[in-house]
Amino acid sequence: MVAGVVPVITWEELIGIRTQCFRMKTGIPGILQRSPEIQLRYIAYKASFDAQKFAEGLFANSSNKLRLNDFPYNLEPGIEHWVLWVKDPRQWQVELTPGLVEFLDQHFGVDQEWIGLVNNPENRTVTSIPHYHIFVRTTNMVQT
Repeated sequence: MVAGVVPVITWEELIGIRTQCFRMKTGIPGILQRSPEIQLRYIAYKASFDAQKFAEGLFANSSNKLRLNDFPYNLEPGIEHWVLWVKDPRQWQVELTPGLVEFLDQHFGVDQEWIGLVNNPENRTVTSIPHYHIFVRTTNMVQT
C-alpha cells in the first residue's frame, strides 16, 4: 500500500498479534503496514536488493545481528522497530528460542519491554536469512 491512510499500530495491538501468532503457531498476519513515505523507500530498496551481499556484510563480525529497521511499520510514537537477523537457522522458529530471548533481554535491559514476531513466508522480503521483527518500548519513563 502506498496511497491512503495507514493505521498506526499500538503496543496493545502488537500484544494481540503476538498472542494470535503464538496460539496459531504462525507468523505475523499481513496487517502491519508502513507509512506511504516509508513504503515508497522500501519499494525502491527492494528493486536493487542483493540478499547474498546483504548477508555477507550483516554477519561479518557476529552470529546474530540486531539493528533498527530501515523501513519500520507504522507504529505509535514511543515504539521502535528492530530486526534480529539470525545466522544459524537452527536458532530460528516461530517463537524465539531461549538463547535469543536472553540475548534480547541483555541488550534492551530492564527499562525496555519488547515483543518478537516473525513474518509469514509470503510476507518476507529476505527469505534466505532467518529474522525476527522486534518491537521495543521504554517502560520506565523519567518524569521531569
